[in-house]
Amino acid sequence: MKRFLSILLALILCLTLAAPAMAATNEAAGEESAPPKTEPVVSSDSDDWLVICIDPGHGGKDSGAVATYGGVEYHEADLVLKIAKYLKADLQQYRNVYVLMTREDANGDPSVIISGEIVPRVEYASKRHADLLISLHLNSSETKSMHGALVLTSNRNYNPEVADVAIGLGTNILSTLSSLGLLNRGHLARNSKDYTNPNGTAADYYGIVRGGIWRALPSLIVEHCFLSNESDFRGYLSTDAKLAALAKADADAIAAIAANEIRICFHSVRQ
Repeated sequence: MKRFLSILLALILCLTLAAPAMAATNEAAGEESAPPKTEPVVSSDSDDWLVICIDPGHGGKDSGAVATYGGVEYHEADLVLKIAKYLKADLQQYRNVYVLMTREDANGDPSVIISGEIVPRVEYASKRHADLLISLHLNSSETKSMHGALVLTSNRNYNPEVADVAIGLGTNILSTLSSLGLLNRGHLARNSKDYTNPNGTAADYYGIVRGGIWRALPSLIVEHCFLSNESDFRGYLSTDAKLAALAKADADAIAAIAANEIRICFHSVRQ
């Protein structure tokens, strides 16, 4: 019954909103505390708006993972920026969906895109009352055979109802990515050794996830596939059309829960 309701709500979203409208894998440097929410500066006072913040991982001086194929060097930061732009375009096909990006070019705003600093990205989304923060990445490994999609989500030690929204979205994204042929590597949650939640429990390791949880903002990291694996690269990253297909998979997963879990969590936690 719950799945039926989710599907029904997703269909309602598509029918009523479909008119065109217009590896953060390291802990954030520096001390961080959980500040109160600020007033929205993007969305209106209406509850009808859904604000989604896309974070193209890395950027600026940080290229992220790097791999060379056919004599051409490919940077994670460049590829995920393309995916993010396609995802933004897909999501903007829904009326009353406002899409933010933490950066829209290689360098981004220097007050937001700071090498080794994750907190400014979360604060950028939080200050604009985003309903969702999704950070886009590509994985890499010295073991070249490693391949497939992975999502990094919360350990649920703090604000579990917020964590569950991101976890549910992560499950949806893994499903849509696996429909393209990618291996589903599942969820990964890690405990921080340096940070503690306000309730005294072990905080999340990943800065994007931890910062979002502390601000009642569903946040997750999507490692779409392995740039270090040539099969993943050739199959999913080697052309703009393939990057657009990854973005479409992300957008479909977001649309499937946007009318239900995100909205319910946002209002129940923050009102």
